[in-house]
Amino acid sequence: MDAIAATFEAAVDRAVPELTHEWPHAVWEAAQAAAITFQVLLEAGSSTEEASPSRGYNEEVENGPHPAVMVAGRRRRKARQKIPIGVKKQIVRLRDASMPWDVVLRQLPIPVNKNAGRTSRT
Repeated sequence: MDAIAATFEAAVDRAVPELTHEWPHAVWEAAQAAAITFQVLLEAGSSTEEASPSRGYNEEVENGPHPAVMVAGRRRRKARQKIPIGVKKQIVRLRDASMPWDVVLRQLPIPVNKNAGRTSRT
């Protein structure tokens, strides 16, 4: 379990070094919890001798087994488009003048998509 906890701590330190330095106790507690969880999962897996096929763990595919991250992976959100305040003001003025979106978007000095332009009013 110590090796698992140390591996977890090292991974956190590589991913977010400032977290490890600011909150070392929290990282240590998370590493201990991860080690205990891993140990419990190992014991549960060895006692049943069968992994849950519904979760996709140990599922063989043509490139080998899926890592848990790939199976349970989440789609990342699209990065937010940064719009300068001057452009936001221009969007508001044009929309208040009842200009259609296609005209508004053509008038802007930088390319802005419609969804980003809509959220700039708030």
